[in-house]
Amino acid sequence: MLSFYTLERKIRALMNAASVPGAALAIVQNRQVIYAQGFGVNSVETNQPVTPDTLFRIGSITKPMTVTAVMQLVEAGKLDLDVPVQNYLPALRFSEMKYGDGITLRRLLSHTAGFQTHHVPHGSRHPDGLAAYIRDEFPTHEFIAPPGTLYSYSNPGFRIAGRILELIYEKNYTDIMRQQVLEPADMQRSTFDIAVAMTYPLAQSHDIDEIGRLTVQRPFADNTGGYPSGSLISTVLDVANFAIAHLNGGKFGQNTILSKDSVAHMQTFTADAYTPTQKGYGLGWMLETVNGRRWVGHDGSISTFGGKLVMLPDQQIAVVLLFNRAAGFWPHALNICHHIIDGLLGNSEPVSVTPVQPDTAQWKHFEGTYLGYERGLARIYVENNQLVLDWQGMIVPLLAYADNRYFWQAGAVGFISETDGTTEYLMLNGAPCRRVDFDTTFRPDKTLWKDYVGRYTGAEQVTIRVVDEQLTITHEEYEPNRVCIALDNHRFAAQLGLVEFLGDGKLRLNYTYLLQKE
Repeated sequence: MLSFYTLERKIRALMNAASVPGAALAIVQNRQVIYAQGFGVNSVETNQPVTPDTLFRIGSITKPMTVTAVMQLVEAGKLDLDVPVQNYLPALRFSEMKYGDGITLRRLLSHTAGFQTHHVPHGSRHPDGLAAYIRDEFPTHEFIAPPGTLYSYSNPGFRIAGRILELIYEKNYTDIMRQQVLEPADMQRSTFDIAVAMTYPLAQSHDIDEIGRLTVQRPFADNTGGYPSGSLISTVLDVANFAIAHLNGGKFGQNTILSKDSVAHMQTFTADAYTPTQKGYGLGWMLETVNGRRWVGHDGSISTFGGKLVMLPDQQIAVVLLFNRAAGFWPHALNICHHIIDGLLGNSEPVSVTPVQPDTAQWKHFEGTYLGYERGLARIYVENNQLVLDWQGMIVPLLAYADNRYFWQAGAVGFISETDGTTEYLMLNGAPCRRVDFDTTFRPDKTLWKDYVGRYTGAEQVTIRVVDEQLTITHEEYEPNRVCIALDNHRFAAQLGLVEFLGDGKLRLNYTYLLQKE
């Protein structure tokens, strides 16, 4: 049985341990909010207490809301998920135009279009910012893989979908979302407009310095070019309403937002992350089987805001947790969700993975070196009749649990076979890596490293050091130092992803996060 007293003590202790100024929580059971509470403060400067009505940026929890608006047009026969998006956006240009016919809404909204990701929290605030982004920036984004090859989480696809909504409705994306999703779900305080958000209690994003001192991050993130992929400002109660609509077959109160078929379609497994927990993606929803229970939801991260929306449709439960400093708190947020769900449904036991006899004839196709923007360098080789992973110095034997799928105690590897049996891509802990001819003879110019050393902050916080004549990176959430392997003099691979030094004290992490040296 779930004890709210115990839950609140747990949340406060975990927030304190991770230096989180404020958080809010809502719990839904049987389509009703059964609990809502705020913890801590909106800002360390004002000390205004967080309540369930406090607004937070919710990041990528916006994505299933964007898909909800798209599916309304699919139901109306105005959009088709499986035709080239250039049918709706003829001016759209790609970095490789040969892939145009393979770019569909289904692939964009399931992260299988093959794009790298992209995230710039600060940018244009003009209503035409989304159109400008699609016209000017989107064509520069490179492909990670041909469309339909693999799952690769990527924000740009949702921005294309948002632009298509604008063209069909002949309105700005923000107006469309308000009329089609926010108002029908009674999400009264939710907005994309900072000028509206500031009229309500509003949580602030926070940085932390080396001595643990918290400060408000300025300016507040805003970039209209990224709105459809992750910029709604909302409350736990409003997000709970959205969850209730999806738990209720698309209905909220007397309003039908989607049909039951569309709700089910969004929750249908579309993209495979190759993990033993059947982790993957539907249309706008993250999907996973956790301890035998079906989880549907989404995480959100922007600036230092973080959030989790978890739904268990089969048990009619949802958890919404928003917080205003995410670094270091993600494992705790997941722990809180488990605590709540187990409290409501009874403790669940982890489902063990059973090894099977591997097809060793495939191993010759798996061997090689692979590079991923989220995972760095991974080498696969065979030693003593055992398939082995060398992940930037962490060497583990792999056990098969299904065809082309392997695991070890702390992770999983899935090999994506081509039609001729070769392997160009693998999925490492749910993220893609591509085969590369890594030059082991390259020796970087270490005299440059003195300019790289330092602490970098932004949406993430990392520290670059030189330890035992090796460049290392420490992320605030990960210990110990991770060795950086030089790809060239300015790009490095680490276990937590690609690290690029751009000059002028700027560092780009995983193609996504632009950080500034303190």
